[in-house]
Amino acid sequence: MAGRPAGCVDRKVEETGLNAPLRERTGPSRFILAGLRLVRMRNLADGILPLDGRRSNVLVLVGPNGAGKTSLLEAVSLLAPGRGLRGARFAELLRFGEDGHLGWRVEAALDTPHAGRHELVVAGRVTEGAGAPAADADEPGEEEAHETVAGFRRLIEIDGRRRSPAALGGIARVLWLTPAMDRLFAGPAAERRRFLDRVVLTLHPGNARLALAFERTMRARNRLLGEAGVRADASWLAALEAKMAEAATAIAAARVEAVAQWSAMLAHRPLDGFPSPLLGLAGTLEEQLAAGAPALEVEEAYREALAAGRARDAEAGRTLTGPHRTDLRVAAADGGNEGQVVPAHFCSTGEQKALLLALVLGHAELIAGVEGAAPILLLDEVAAHVDEDRRSRLFARLAALDGEVWVTGTDEAVFAPLIREHGADRWQVAEGCIRP
Repeated sequence: MAGRPAGCVDRKVEETGLNAPLRERTGPSRFILAGLRLVRMRNLADGILPLDGRRSNVLVLVGPNGAGKTSLLEAVSLLAPGRGLRGARFAELLRFGEDGHLGWRVEAALDTPHAGRHELVVAGRVTEGAGAPAADADEPGEEEAHETVAGFRRLIEIDGRRRSPAALGGIARVLWLTPAMDRLFAGPAAERRRFLDRVVLTLHPGNARLALAFERTMRARNRLLGEAGVRADASWLAALEAKMAEAATAIAAARVEAVAQWSAMLAHRPLDGFPSPLLGLAGTLEEQLAAGAPALEVEEAYREALAAGRARDAEAGRTLTGPHRTDLRVAAADGGNEGQVVPAHFCSTGEQKALLLALVLGHAELIAGVEGAAPILLLDEVAAHVDEDRRSRLFARLAALDGEVWVTGTDEAVFAPLIREHGADRWQVAEGCIRP
């Protein structure tokens, strides 16, 4: 792809003569990508997508497997905190055969509902040494969010200023669903916890710093216990445990609030024809807070539990209780089957896919309700495991979401109703090039 001419993704758009009707029609009610520039990113051709030429809030990307559809969604997902929808290491995002010192780069013009347009840059390259901290680090250690893995470092710029990756959470709202998530409910609790915390982060962006503080302090406690065991300095351990308890209680409280809001939206706006998700939290702190225990009492109880568990944690080599062990519990309620409730991990693959779609759409509508603006929603291979009736209902709901939606698939015929009945735009992806 390196030899493809820069701009191969934008010449056809210029020929269409489209006049940015989507932006003119929507005004400030959405997060809208007005432009996207890709450089040395996976198998995608270098160039610019002038996205303000779209007519609809729904963009259908069709093409064969390996054409670059998922990579394009991944590029957009990198505008949110974290490692994107694949969770890839930064070096893996670089197009094969390219110079790591030049690295990859994603540039975006993002129109936001409350603060106008932002120019975002997310880039990764091989770097020497620790590098400079974020220009706007508000507390010691925030620069650690500029993660370096195997010599590859991610760099963030917002409106021309170096920022920490966590700062993206205050700018963009990006959600996604990928085929890799289809078995979320059958996998380990850590995967569901990450899924939950992405939801929490969109509602409480400050939770990123709390999580960072908790993880950093927990690692310090684990290291101290690993080196000295129960003979470790008691006052030092007490100070670390007090800081852990404070952060842990705030993290748990944000989760409880987010799940309550999410559950209310799912109940208020069920996805017709899909199972209704029922949510719960399996975690000591979250369960205590959900039951009405005062936050100070929960914090003190966790601090005491950490102190009492020092010997056990020293033997295990890790902290065995806390918000890093919480699980998100999901069940499917089928109103058409005498109100039967089935834990999600017992559901078929198709029902699990349907549950995930309902959860992600409910999350998008929750953001729209809380912020007055719908997020960017990325749905990779969304038609897989969804029958025709459910697809029809899903397409109608996506069109009505009034947010920017990107969907991908290999079979254009599957999306014909979305294009014909709801006016979705269709772009072709082939060999890393994207054309209307």
